[in-house]
Amino acid sequence: MTEIEQTPPKVASDGSTIPPPRQQGGSFSLAHGLLLIAVIGVWSAWWIKTKENQRLKARVKTMSVMARELFVPDPSLLSAVQHEPKWVNHLEWELYVPPGTFELCLSTHGLESYYRWPVNPTKTARLKPGRHVVELIQSSSNIGHHVGLLVDGAELIGIDEPSEWKPKISQGGGSTFGIYRLTSNRDDPLSLFHNVFVQADEDNKGTGGSTQTDRGVAVWIRMIK
Repeated sequence: MTEIEQTPPKVASDGSTIPPPRQQGGSFSLAHGLLLIAVIGVWSAWWIKTKENQRLKARVKTMSVMARELFVPDPSLLSAVQHEPKWVNHLEWELYVPPGTFELCLSTHGLESYYRWPVNPTKTARLKPGRHVVELIQSSSNIGHHVGLLVDGAELIGIDEPSEWKPKISQGGGSTFGIYRLTSNRDDPLSLFHNVFVQADEDNKGTGGSTQTDRGVAVWIRMIK
């Protein structure tokens, strides 16, 4: 067996034994331990909060995507869902066109109210049955305005209007449905967007008077009978 060497006690001049000094490490170890526990507690709380925030963000994102998905309960009906706007004057819809002959309609004149579309659209384009992505893009320049309808990334309808077509004061209207809208009858038009321009009265400038024009942007889908 290996013997453990022991340090002999110190002896004073009078022959008495001098006791060894007390160890002071115990109090410091306790303080360090309490500090470590506090640090671990703060870090654990931060980590749990961070993970919870990440989980909630992922859940909100998933629910948002689900809310914007196209739902087709009946393949004989026109169905549409509006996506989140990409930027100002750029709207996008995903739609389902049932079997039959349908056309995409765009009007910039002859608008009567926010929820009625002209009998004769300015321009139209045929839509094949199936799923499509429709985009409405509006742009302005010093020489005029352009309104375009893109289907699956390609512009099918484009209309150029002079600068005086759009009033500088104000405008009203917008998308005619919320997250989604379905037609109850395949013969009924499906309105995607309807915006009628409103301009200030020339005789009442500064008083808040305004007049609804017959100009604006209307987008809808209808069946050709």
